[in-house]
Amino acid sequence: MSGLIFAFLISIVCVSCYQAWSIRHAFNSKRKHPNALARDDFLCKVDATPGACRQDGWTFSVMIRGKVTAPFEGCDADVRVLIEDVTQRTGGAKAVLCSAKQWQMADSTAFCLCANIGKLAKQVNVLSDWTTVATVKARYLNSRKKANGNSILSCR
Repeated sequence: MSGLIFAFLISIVCVSCYQAWSIRHAFNSKRKHPNALARDDFLCKVDATPGACRQDGWTFSVMIRGKVTAPFEGCDADVRVLIEDVTQRTGGAKAVLCSAKQWQMADSTAFCLCANIGKLAKQVNVLSDWTTVATVKARYLNSRKKANGNSILSCR
């Protein structure tokens, strides 16, 4: 996985009024996630799950923390996770494809995880601790980039 850079696009979407708050987080396998900017900023991080590299491949957890502002109290919200391969500096980001149908966009095989997180209690909500919103098995992902005929998403 050396040199691989993914951009994780995390959105909290208010279901009833279709407003979205999102963050773009670039994850480089060679660097650790920087410390939080401010305790109430909306942040995300991606970590390898402990014991993640098994026979069936590695897994990673997508976590969020910070302030989520809704248009009103009791707003029903979804969390949406998209992944792009931003390894190449030219040609733009490319959507990471997914072989598992439950994690695909409605109109393509691009990875898209969408899960309802329920009603937001207040108009301004703060997650003070890192909260896992998704755990993804890399074996279902394909970044369209191959090295020596093997997927670059591997445990090596």
